[in-house]
Amino acid sequence: GKYKEIQGFVRNQLRDPYIKQENANVVVLNGTSVAGLATTKAEELRSYGYNVTFVGSAPTEDYAKTVMVDIGTADQKYTRKYLETRIKLTATSTLPDSSITQPGADFIIILGKNETTNR
Repeated sequence: GKYKEIQGFVRNQLRDPYIKQENANVVVLNGTSVAGLATTKAEELRSYGYNVTFVGSAPTEDYAKTVMVDIGTADQKYTRKYLETRIKLTATSTLPDSSITQPGADFIIILGKNETTNR
C-alpha cells in the first residue's frame, strides 16, 4: 500500500518543463539536530524534478524556521516560484550565515525546526 517511490518516479518523469529548462542547482542544509532531515527533503525535491546538487548540515543547528536563499546569477524565476510554493515561504537574497559557501548553487534551503513537526 505504499506508493511513495512510484509517485516520485512519475512526478520526476513528468516534471515541469520550466524547472527542467532552468536546471537550477539546489542545496539543502539541515539547520536542526534531527538526523536525516535534509536527506528526506532533498529526496522529496528530487522526486519533483529539482536538481538537488548537495545535501549537508548547516554550520549551526539552531534554525527555528526554514530559510530559502536565491543566490543564483541567472534568471530562474520559475524554479524560484515553484520552490516558494512547495516550501511555503518567500526566498531572500541574503544568507543568514556568511560561513555558508556552496559554489555553483542557485538556491540554498536551510531547514529549521518547523520542518520537524511536518514529518
